[in-house]
Amino acid sequence: MTLDPRCCGSGTCIVDPAGRCWCGQQWDGEKMANTAPAVPTTSTSPTSPTAPEPPTPLAAAVRPALRTGVGRRRLALGFVVTALSARAMPLASHAAAVAERDARAVRAVIEAQLQAFTGGDAERAFSYASASIRTQFVDAANFMSMVLAGYPMLVQPAASSFFVPEWAGGAVVQRVQLRDRAGVLWRATYQVQPQADATWRINGCVVVPDSGKSST
Repeated sequence: MTLDPRCCGSGTCIVDPAGRCWCGQQWDGEKMANTAPAVPTTSTSPTSPTAPEPPTPLAAAVRPALRTGVGRRRLALGFVVTALSARAMPLASHAAAVAERDARAVRAVIEAQLQAFTGGDAERAFSYASASIRTQFVDAANFMSMVLAGYPMLVQPAASSFFVPEWAGGAVVQRVQLRDRAGVLWRATYQVQPQADATWRINGCVVVPDSGKSST
């Protein structure tokens, strides 16, 4: 370093042969000027966002999902959400009365399915499901596995009480109070659809804990 008449004004400038002052300024040919510090750059390879995997068809996913308890519970939850969620349940304010003959038929099909669950008769229980439910679960074994894993209160209930059914959204909404073997009360809300051959089929069921209060 040598003393240099090119001074930044501090009076103590020391400028090297390249014109750089110790204070950080640089001779630009006419004057000393501040220089911006070099910003280090790093080279990174751009990464492509991970593309989401395409959804797996239900028919291919049902059987592997049933191999574990977690899979069965997820499948049971999917049954409630896709078949008949609480938000999809028709509101009572838009409901209409059900004829006594139809009410008896709806109760009969629900009781028959409950009896099939109790007896472990998967094929019979599955036969009372609507076409959309049958398509979703593919076969009786998958359907029965879902019920056993996600809806044990439907298997061998200690008691059941049927409330007044209502027409809503082209189907009958039938609420049933169930008491399981441990004495816990549950409220099952069924959606039962009339078929072209005058039979009835269950299109979904939402089960929630019951306070024990009556309901219409």
